[in-house]
Amino acid sequence: MTPGASDRDAPQLEYGKQSSSRRRWLLAFVLLAAIVGSFAAVQSAREPLRRWQARRAYDRQARAWYAAAATRGGTSRELKYAEAGPGSLGGSPGAATEYRNFALDLTPAFDQNGLPALVSWPVIFTQERTSAVGVKRLLVIVPSGWQGTRFALQTIQVGLLPTGPNAGMIHMLTSDHALADFTGVAAPGELRLYEGAADPVDPAKFFIPFEAGDRRGRIEGTFAAPPASSPDPASAPVGAKANSLVVWSVAPDEAAAPSLTTMPASR
Repeated sequence: MTPGASDRDAPQLEYGKQSSSRRRWLLAFVLLAAIVGSFAAVQSAREPLRRWQARRAYDRQARAWYAAAATRGGTSRELKYAEAGPGSLGGSPGAATEYRNFALDLTPAFDQNGLPALVSWPVIFTQERTSAVGVKRLLVIVPSGWQGTRFALQTIQVGLLPTGPNAGMIHMLTSDHALADFTGVAAPGELRLYEGAADPVDPAKFFIPFEAGDRRGRIEGTFAAPPASSPDPASAPVGAKANSLVVWSVAPDEAAAPSLTTMPASR
């Protein structure tokens, strides 16, 4: 192009229009992205909803279970645990111990997805007890097996969870194992435990009748506060309440064990 040439001699730029097919593909992509985003949003909201529904259903079941278990009587002669031969629980080599009536009761747990649930467990005593320092808990007692001449019992304390995402939910607060000494009274393979009963006078105590061969008696449990572990008078009661546990003793003499058919009912 020479100087002074007319603008019409300059090359002109032309802007073409997108084809209709390309516009359709673009629109389809946008719509697909919107659908995928909506689906992801629905899926992300579904899990919290599912957990909320599971928690709501569990709360209803747990309240009904707790109300029944807290005042359960102990007047039946129901066999809760029996051993078929020498051995201990846990499937150790040569063990011949067995449960009878395995699905004895329910106890709180969490399933594999972290959701609360009531599961069947071999429970021999379930009732609400109050320690001397005023701690009231639902105690769930589970037989755990022999350790030498002593028999281990698991205590699950159930109440309202105080903190966290499940605050206010009825569930397990603590769990511990303690030993009842059967030296000279019973040996692995011969122990039979019957449904436990609350002491009608002392709100902290309960007992579990047992048989071992031709011997009878009862395991006596006391829901007690541990010895003070803090020299601070203000914090000691707090620790005592938080760490209350069951202390066991064995009363083998028949005079200490009422008839298994006339055990006192709880009040």
